[in-house]
Amino acid sequence: MLKSKIKAMKNFIKKITSLLIIMLLISLTANAKSFEKEGKIEKEFNIDKNTRIEISNKNSDLQLKVWNKQMVKLECFYKIRANDEDDITKTIGALENIDVDKSSSLLSIETAVFSSIKSTVFSGMISKIAATLSTGTVVNLREYKVEYVLTLPDNHDLTIKQKYSDVNMPNYAGTLRLDLYDVNFYAGQLINAESIKTKYSKLNIEALGNSELDLYDTDVDLGSMGDLKLKSKYSKFEADVVGAVTLDSFDDKFYFTELKSMVGKSKYSDFELGNMAFADLDLYDCELKGKDCGKLKITGKYSGIVMNDIHIFEYPDCYDNNVKARFVGEFSSDSKYTEFEFDHVAGFIDLVTYDDKLVVGKMDEDFYAITINGKYTDVDINILGNPKYFLDVSFKYTKYELPSDVLFSNVDTGSSKFVASGRTEGLKKMDVVKIRTNEVGIRKATIGKISIEQYDGKLSIRK
Repeated sequence: MLKSKIKAMKNFIKKITSLLIIMLLISLTANAKSFEKEGKIEKEFNIDKNTRIEISNKNSDLQLKVWNKQMVKLECFYKIRANDEDDITKTIGALENIDVDKSSSLLSIETAVFSSIKSTVFSGMISKIAATLSTGTVVNLREYKVEYVLTLPDNHDLTIKQKYSDVNMPNYAGTLRLDLYDVNFYAGQLINAESIKTKYSKLNIEALGNSELDLYDTDVDLGSMGDLKLKSKYSKFEADVVGAVTLDSFDDKFYFTELKSMVGKSKYSDFELGNMAFADLDLYDCELKGKDCGKLKITGKYSGIVMNDIHIFEYPDCYDNNVKARFVGEFSSDSKYTEFEFDHVAGFIDLVTYDDKLVVGKMDEDFYAITINGKYTDVDINILGNPKYFLDVSFKYTKYELPSDVLFSNVDTGSSKFVASGRTEGLKKMDVVKIRTNEVGIRKATIGKISIEQYDGKLSIRK
């Protein structure tokens, strides 16, 4: 009973103490004298037609505008509030005396007047901003809001370095380089954006030309661009139309509606790709979904591949993957521990295999060749129509099913093996295989050839 009374008394004292502190803070807030200053600082710089322009900005939003004057105008819009009027005066003085380096070849503007800013909130009511000016002076502010507007010709070499704020810019035709850190960036058509380097940012750009991007934990939403050289980690990249992509990726997400080609390497990334003429990718633990591809070459491990149509499909180094396609013209691979599932193969299969699974829903009657050399593999191929082909097989401990119309010779069935040569009914030994290539490079033949060497596993060739 006594313990309960003591506990209740402690809780009452805590409540009274908290209430007194809040009342004191309210009193201090009411009595604190606050000063406020709002205004604009404007600077203009004449430049030559070949002058490079560089701006470095931090903790302040930046808006770019273009005009037809051979001049650069920088406007600083500010609103500052503090308990000490002298802190406002010092801050405005720093804004008025930004670092500018000007010559005939270079205009460099450094707007970052604060080396550090620390905000503190007391009981959700009183805010304090302790800011260290670049001179080393510390000012205490209640409110700080600064926005810069940079107006310039749109045909100059321009570099923007930005941290902790937003950038808005219109179409810009000059050569452009961006270095962004924790920035929301919005832009129109940047047809000569040479390079973009970002961390912890969001980019929304209408269009780029050929460009080089270095991304880290950045989201990109892009309309269209030319050729792309991309190095990326932990990022998301969405684009409607892209040219040739050169890729170095780690744990990213890519969504390209339409692209010309893609070459490079990636780990732990997801891809959703549109039609492309060519791709050569080294993948590790990735997921790739794509539409149609003229020629697709992949090496890699632990990945999932799902495609619509592939004319020429090469997987020379394949380990523990899962591969599906609706249509494949020609397929070749050296593989282990992988499942291949193709709805339709037109002309050619060449598989060196170990403990894989290959399922072909239908293979064209006029296929060129099927060559399989493997161990512990399951193969199931359904050939359409009434194909004509020569056949060479060498099985050991293999469960096999072959069409009944194959005529065999040179048969050896000793020691759990089946070795034989054969041909379909109607063919003669001297018949010549005539190969033709269609408009997309897929080889077809009037007479096909099947060569299979297999140890253990299962083989089924049906028609």
